[in-house]
Amino acid sequence: MSQMKKNNAETTQLTARQKEILLLLTQFDGANPVTVSAISEKFKLSTRTVLRELPQIEKWVTAQGFSFIRKPGVGLLLDESLENRQWMLQLLNLEEVEKSYHKDERRKLIIGELLSSKEPLKFLYFTSKYKISEGTLSSDLDFVEQWLLQYQIVLVRKPGVGIFLQGAEEHIRQAVANAVYEFMNEEEILSLLRAHTDEKTETHGADAFANNRLSQYVGKETIKAVKEILSAVEQKFHIKYSDSGYMAMMVHLSLAVHRIQKKENINMNAEELAELQQVTEYAIAEEIGNRLEKAFSLQVPEGELGFITMHLVGAEVWMQDEDIAIHWDKVHIKRLAIGMVGVVEKELQVSLYQDELLMTDLTQCIEPILRRLSLGIYIRNAYSKEMQQNYPDVYEATEKACSLLLIATGVEQIPETEVGLLTMHFCAAVGRAKAKTTAVSVALVCPTGIGTSRMLDVNLGKTFPQLQVDEILSARQIVVEELHQKGIDLIVSTVQLDIDFPYICVSPMLLEQDKLLLKNKLSEIQVKNKTVPKEIEEKPLPRATIGEITQIGEDILHLLETVVLYPVHSISYKQELVAKAAYIFAESVEAEETIKADLLARERISATYIAEYNIVLLHCATEGVVSPKFGYIRMMHSLYADGHEICGAVVMLVPKTENKSCIEIMGHISTLLMESPELYYILKDQEEKDIIAKLEVELGKFYKRQLKRRMEW
Repeated sequence: MSQMKKNNAETTQLTARQKEILLLLTQFDGANPVTVSAISEKFKLSTRTVLRELPQIEKWVTAQGFSFIRKPGVGLLLDESLENRQWMLQLLNLEEVEKSYHKDERRKLIIGELLSSKEPLKFLYFTSKYKISEGTLSSDLDFVEQWLLQYQIVLVRKPGVGIFLQGAEEHIRQAVANAVYEFMNEEEILSLLRAHTDEKTETHGADAFANNRLSQYVGKETIKAVKEILSAVEQKFHIKYSDSGYMAMMVHLSLAVHRIQKKENINMNAEELAELQQVTEYAIAEEIGNRLEKAFSLQVPEGELGFITMHLVGAEVWMQDEDIAIHWDKVHIKRLAIGMVGVVEKELQVSLYQDELLMTDLTQCIEPILRRLSLGIYIRNAYSKEMQQNYPDVYEATEKACSLLLIATGVEQIPETEVGLLTMHFCAAVGRAKAKTTAVSVALVCPTGIGTSRMLDVNLGKTFPQLQVDEILSARQIVVEELHQKGIDLIVSTVQLDIDFPYICVSPMLLEQDKLLLKNKLSEIQVKNKTVPKEIEEKPLPRATIGEITQIGEDILHLLETVVLYPVHSISYKQELVAKAAYIFAESVEAEETIKADLLARERISATYIAEYNIVLLHCATEGVVSPKFGYIRMMHSLYADGHEICGAVVMLVPKTENKSCIEIMGHISTLLMESPELYYILKDQEEKDIIAKLEVELGKFYKRQLKRRMEW
């Protein structure tokens, strides 16, 4: 694309909203148009609003010399090559837009500025910044005043002085933390916390806006450092935070650092602190405190450690693969969970006892709740009211089930926030129970059936519980007649297929556009009600099944015997990385060339990049190996390729045969990488023996599940 396009273009100003829409359009090629409904859902706008923006967007695109196409009934697309779309992205980054705020947005930002300012702010400051009249500002401040009163904070307006807040430091701290949650949804906060906070990282559209909103409360570098501390502590203590708990800890610690640096420490009652020092989480709080002191060159007071402990309790931290060894043992908690399920089943007349996920969620959730109730710790749950309003029957049933918690703790009442938290788990289980009768049977397809299909399986499960994944295949394994015989309704593939069967092609990471396309596709499918099969008599174990179990065990043993950790100082380009992957597992020059060719062929079809960890997944079926292979290439210096920073490569190879066992094993490892960061941290920082030990534990669990499933069948 020539620079002349920009020079010759007529000047056409974009609004912030129009720029965001264009940034979204640059992410999709001509084969995958973006619908107006997709844009409206992404930016929480009405379709009418989006349509109003299109003429100006089209005018800007045309002025820059690009091609913008509207296809009625199909969607919008930029009919340009990848190179030209990247050029447009650069132009958009240079495009200056005047910020505009709607009423709710403006009021939230005013609250943020007042909470973060130590000096009075002039009336003129706000009217000039937000381009509003004094009357509009007065109305906004009335809203702000009411919002602050719930935290016992007074808004003071003094002509000639300005606008400022009066309130206890503890109340202001609470208001700041809750402001982040109330004004940002979970998706925004998680997206921000998982993103790189390096200044070199570019953010666009909604991400940049979310970044600015949180930056009013805490700095980017603070967020980055706190994130690293939490990850290190998670690894050291073998613990896991819930997503909501992780967000709570991130915000609390970032704000604590900010306050301590300003010598604005908060004190805690000595008796309350002494009680908190007896719980398991206090040791974790001390470790966090030590790391905060080193990272920020400050001293964390004991009172702050107490508050960190309270947040850890509220963060639903649980030990992985260890006994719960505090006030309630596992047996007692399991009984409580079973009892609560029984109450909810009776109230709602729905079968939930066989839902293993519900039982797991409840046992992990109940123990922190019991401790919070005993310690008098109250959490904030933004969804409690929503649960009461939208799912009153499930909420009431859960509330009745909570009578068992009253007996266990001796407290007088279970807070609505805790009832709401448990209701969320029961709602999900009820949804799964109902989905079983109207499930859509799906086959997942990727080029090899190893890696990307498992990632897709994980992401589909989070968004579409009505999908029942009954087959995971490679593209070459598809036999249409067999799919019909097995009752498969739809193929969800990570590659384009030439096939006479209902299918949809999506990204393994399941982008926003993919979700909308899948919603539309599901609505077209005539779903037959599936009845629960009757119990059948126990059958003898067939010889073929014994062979399958034996093969899985042998393949796991082969894999564990050949795990490789391969450190490299630097790699200049991606093809060299692929060559290294082939080299570490090849037993001959011929095998090395075969593996390399197969990996490159797989990469040409679809590259797999795990953005959360900055690693690539190099995987294929190849004649260069005779048993499954797993390894990790640890890079001392990052490689930049395909628009990504690459810090390492997971290598997974399976023999090029109809070896279903190898594919299942590798698929399980892919799922581990997607669902738990622990394996990644071991690959990143620990030794080869630690990788083998982790895989041995996880593949041992996998083997037991496979054995149990086949025995029960």
